[in-house]
Parts: sequence; structure tokens; C-alpha cells
Amino acid sequence: MDHKRPIALSYTPPQPAGSTGPPPAYTLERSPSLSSSESSKSSVPTHPQPQTTPLPPPPVTEATSVPTTSKVYISRRRDAISDTFILDPAAPEIFYPDREPRLPKVAKRALKKRATPTVALASRRENIIVRLLIRGSTPLSGRSIDAESTLICADARRGNIYLDIAEKRPAIPLSVYTSSRRGSTTVILPLNFNGTVELTTKHGRTDILRGLAARARVVRERGEKELHLAIGDPAGRDFARLDSRDGIIRLGLSGLDDASA
Repeated sequence: MDHKRPIALSYTPPQPAGSTGPPPAYTLERSPSLSSSESSKSSVPTHPQPQTTPLPPPPVTEATSVPTTSKVYISRRRDAISDTFILDPAAPEIFYPDREPRLPKVAKRALKKRATPTVALASRRENIIVRLLIRGSTPLSGRSIDAESTLICADARRGNIYLDIAEKRPAIPLSVYTSSRRGSTTVILPLNFNGTVELTTKHGRTDILRGLAARARVVRERGEKELHLAIGDPAGRDFARLDSRDGIIRLGLSGLDDASA
């Protein structure tokens, strides 16, 4: 992966809808097909459970400052990553690496096929707070797991991850991989996400936000440590894998579970 200097952009994209903060978390009501022992444990709580480590809201930027790029790599050791990006195949690439971004382990295994991510975000000590709008009708730059897919990776050691994918191109599949050691993870998927999601945590728990809970189906569950979901059309090619060691993993749908809904 080559280190390149930031590239100044020559045109201004339309401003995406802003967001003032992540919503409260709700526990997914389990499918009636689960065993009685599992079903007896699950219910939507009357009061949302507070987040132990509050996460700042996604950034709200002026239209003139929203970068448009076909690929973005950002790696920080001590600084936070906070921005909004429009992904468009016709735009130049943006690289801001202190070093080559660290990728989640499951993404590394997928990348053995010589795929390269469209978005790679890594921070060792601070938060990753990024909003993405995926536009255009042609494949983005780089080789991804699928020849036409958009691959997004985010990895944080001590900070939180808030990843809001507000828009997705309908005909081109999306793959998302996140990994966090000590922080919480919140991922907001686009409304037209069709495929499967895997959430795994060693010492934390998994929470499904209310809007997604109404549209998701449980495929596999192991308490609050592992949860596999089918969203929309399960035969779709979209995929997300969210991993955490100690933090909470939250999942929602854009427009239903974010503050702009």
C-alpha cells in the first residue's frame, strides 16, 4: 500500500444530511423459533441501557468541506478520526496515513485474495467517527473481495468506533469489517442493505437498535456474545462482520436508528 499525500479536490458534492448523535440501544427481541431457554431471556427493555463510554455524534460539516474520493486510507496513533466522506469512482483517492492502516483480522483473511479495501480507518488510542455516502454506478478503485464490491474496514485499539454508512449503491455489494479492543462499536447500515451480519464479542455484549430489530431475523445466537442476522434479502451479497473484545457492539439502520430519522 503506497503512502500518498492528500489530494485537493476540485469540486463540491451536495451536503449529506447531518446527524446529531447515536440513538439509545435496544436489545433485539429473539425469534420464536429459538429454544424456550433462549427466548425466555430476551425482551425489549423498558428503558434503554446507557453507553458506558459516551461516543461523540457523527461530524456535521459544510458542503464545501465534504471530501469526495474513490478510496480513503487514514491511520492515526494518538489522534481521533472524525469526518464525512462521499465515495465516488470518478473522484481522486485520499491518503492520510501516519503508517499503513491496521486491518481487522477477519478482513486480513479475506484480503489474502489480494483484495484491497476501499476505506481503511485505524486509530490506536482515539475514536473513529466517520459517515460515508457511497454513490456512483461503477466499481470503486482497487480490487475488493468481489470484483464490484465496496470494502470498508475500521480498527480501533482503545477508542470507540461510530461508522454511519448513510447511502449505498443498490446494485453493488457492500462488505464491512470492524474490530475494537476496549471501546464500543456502533455501525449504522444503509436501508438497502441485503445480506448477513455477524457480531462477536468476548467480554462485551451485542445490542440491536429498534429500527433494525423490526427488519432483521436471527440466524444464530450464543447469548449476548455472538449474534448472526439476516437483513432484508438473505440471498443478497452484502456482508458485515463486527468484532469486539471488551466493548458493546450496536447495530442499526440509517434513517431509522440515527438521529436524523
